[in-house]
Amino acid sequence: QKQVVETIKQRHPETPVIIYMAPDAHSSHGQRLPQLAKTGVDIVSIDHTVDFAAARDLVPDHIGLQGNLDPALLRDGPLDKIKEETERILALSKGRHHIMN
Repeated sequence: QKQVVETIKQRHPETPVIIYMAPDAHSSHGQRLPQLAKTGVDIVSIDHTVDFAAARDLVPDHIGLQGNLDPALLRDGPLDKIKEETERILALSKGRHHIMN
């Protein structure tokens, strides 16, 4: 992964790089976040199964986070719960670079 990120950054230094951690067994519930952060990416994407506050603590501050709204909630609603969960996640970001999805 690190070699791929380095190659992208060498060829396209202006392009931000996001790495996505597959959910469930592959993510080990976020335990691999520090490894992913060491690849040189700009953003680590986390899914809804990973606690955002824990991810924020595991990934260095200079690396942004992407996520982590539950796609089932986004698909099925209700709208007030979507808004509530979105606000909760945004509050947890605490000013860090963050892509909400």
